Amino acid sequence: MESSVSCSAASQPSDPLWQNRDFLKLWIGQALSQIGSRLTREGLPIGAVLVLGASPVAMGWLEVVGTLPVTILGLVTGALLDRLPRRPFLIATDLLRFLILMSIPLTAWFGDLSLWLLFVVKPLVDILSLIFNTAYQAYLPRLVGRHHLLDANAKLNLTRSFAELTGPGLAGVLVQTLSVSVAIFLDALSYLVSALSVLWIRRREPSSTSTGRMEPGDAPADAGGLSSETETGASPVPPAAPASPAAPAAPVRLDAGAIAREIRDGLRMVFRHPVLRALTLTVAMSGLFQGILYSMDVLFALRVLHLSPGLFGITVCCGGLGAMIGAAAVRRLGERHGFGRWLILSRFGFGAFNLLQPLAHGPAWMAALFLMGAQVMGDGCGVIAETLETSLRQWTARDEELGRVSSVYNLLENILASVGAVAGGYIAASFGLRTAIAVAAVGITLSAAWLFTAPIWRMTSPAADGGDP
Repeated sequence: MESSVSCSAASQPSDPLWQNRDFLKLWIGQALSQIGSRLTREGLPIGAVLVLGASPVAMGWLEVVGTLPVTILGLVTGALLDRLPRRPFLIATDLLRFLILMSIPLTAWFGDLSLWLLFVVKPLVDILSLIFNTAYQAYLPRLVGRHHLLDANAKLNLTRSFAELTGPGLAGVLVQTLSVSVAIFLDALSYLVSALSVLWIRRREPSSTSTGRMEPGDAPADAGGLSSETETGASPVPPAAPASPAAPAAPVRLDAGAIAREIRDGLRMVFRHPVLRALTLTVAMSGLFQGILYSMDVLFALRVLHLSPGLFGITVCCGGLGAMIGAAAVRRLGERHGFGRWLILSRFGFGAFNLLQPLAHGPAWMAALFLMGAQVMGDGCGVIAETLETSLRQWTARDEELGRVSSVYNLLENILASVGAVAGGYIAASFGLRTAIAVAAVGITLSAAWLFTAPIWRMTSPAADGGDP
């Protein structure tokens, strides 16, 4: 039976992902869920602006109520996920997001929808999304093996890009022709499908504990080496030491002291490892200015550029086109044309192309062209950067520490994104929405400078020397 296949089998290069049925189940569920998520991501702020009349400051705080609880729970989540199986978290968070999101269409259909309900639903969904994303990033290496991580991340980002290509336009049409509640209802259903797809996975998840010991038959926890070629012949950054497979697994204990120690260990690992530190600081700084951008872009498009919801949705769809191109090209770029170079160049391009947004002017069709350019080029670079960064982080961290590493990564991004969202609201109220968008684009561009603090530029594909033995 398929469930008897050990995780180590997935790590063999001769086992392509198209033949990995469990990965295909996960992939299909995530494809549908990503499309649904885009309906809420675009539909919720459009509804807040056009239906509920939200101000720039209110839109900023709407972002904060989602990221603030995430900030508090982020590190604990990673510590727990490194001590418990990750698949049950994926199923539970999908089901809970389905139930919580259903409160919006039900209230709209049978009651009186208000901005306050959005302030309740958004943080709950964002908390569950944090848990899902942390568990998801830590679960993937166990499902496909480290030899296939770049390919798996590229495929998953390709479907996410397709969701961005189709979801925003669909959201704009649904909001303009039907209602926000219909868009969010469809998103809720997508989480239910995602939960069923993960539940359908038959491969047994190996158990591991915070001690780094794994059950017999588990995939090796070696993070693999980081191949870094330099003109001077400098030594590459050493990978984390492989975990000892010797002793039997210790029982899982969720006492506060043990979790606090694991949180401290996660922070220490991230900030003592030069590559992990550079990746984390880059994403944290970018998150600060993305908080400004994403909390103000709907207001900027609808109130300053006077785009209709449908036209705005089309501009965001163009980002999906660029993202699909980036996702399709990232494996070739990373493996054949310089992993580190493309990581840095794509991170820089993500911010630089967003500078087209504050330059948008003229009639609605002309302004939309500027936004389309920013979406196509910026999102294409963004997907390349994120895929390479995620793969590098997964190769660098050991399996039993990956949950905590991902939590630190996500936590700092969310902390600064919440600061940026509030700051963006006040910048827009004081200096205008266009100024706020310009500040965001410049800050995202400059965040790429952190990557030069580690030997990433000359790094070749980590798969050349790393991965499972």
